[in-house]
Amino acid sequence: MLPELQKAIINKDREIESLKTSSRCLQEDVSRLNTNLAEAVQHYRTMVIKANPEVPEELISGKSVEEVNSSLQNAEKIVEHVKKTLAADEVPVSAPPRVPFNASGLSPREKIQYALGGNS
Repeated sequence: MLPELQKAIINKDREIESLKTSSRCLQEDVSRLNTNLAEAVQHYRTMVIKANPEVPEELISGKSVEEVNSSLQNAEKIVEHVKKTLAADEVPVSAPPRVPFNASGLSPREKIQYALGGNS
């Protein structure tokens, strides 16, 4: 009976070692896959940025494809909101043109004050 128990213990020890080795291999595989996934997501983010030049790249982020897509959608909403706001405010593109000062309605005294920089 004792030799049978010893064989069973030896077999279980071998099985435990085999499982430990398999576990280490799987952990290494998972680590390698996580690294590859992070690199792939970074490359995807770069492609999304290049494909959407109107969106500031700082607004596109994420650690997964879904997160990058979600941040792109949010960024597009922000860009659209800014465009609508600017269009509604009718912000001039440049300063208005300068118009020469018309002094024809001023008295000689007012013309002299204006020329000297006085306002009163």
